[in-house]
Amino acid sequence: MHFALAMMLLTSAPADAKKPPTTPSLQVDKWANLPDGQDSMPLDGKVTVVLGFSHWCGACHQFGIPVHQALEAVYADQAEVQFAYVQPDFGNLPGSAFRLGLMDIEKAGLNGAYGMEYRKGELPPALVGKYGMQGTPWTLVIGPDGRVLYSDFTTEPETLVNVISAGVAKAQAGS
Repeated sequence: MHFALAMMLLTSAPADAKKPPTTPSLQVDKWANLPDGQDSMPLDGKVTVVLGFSHWCGACHQFGIPVHQALEAVYADQAEVQFAYVQPDFGNLPGSAFRLGLMDIEKAGLNGAYGMEYRKGELPPALVGKYGMQGTPWTLVIGPDGRVLYSDFTTEPETLVNVISAGVAKAQAGS
């Protein structure tokens, strides 16, 4: 028994060798304005700032979107930072929601990618399940290594600038 276990351990490849390296990405059901016809937003080595919003959400328009406009202005010249605006469907959005959300982002002059996630039966949208989004406006900051640096209701820009800047420092250091 011990011999068989030892042989299995000696002859099996390391776990890392079995899995090809993957580039983490932000995936939602439907995207607009991603570069080069991509179907997901690569997170490789960049700080990714995501606003989860709903086109009908008053707080999103009064607070969430203006905070992200300010953040885009701060990081406009930094290639290490990218922005995304995602509208999760918690099961109550009309069929026109994708178009309405895109219009909101364009009207606000936001330059990041825009996407929408749809509820799948009883399962919540993946952004909700994977990153713990609990409502809107919700800000998610993902570090250059794919780890979540911030996931909470949108806060003051200064707090987010501190989180994003720490992520940029990691990206510039190559870690």
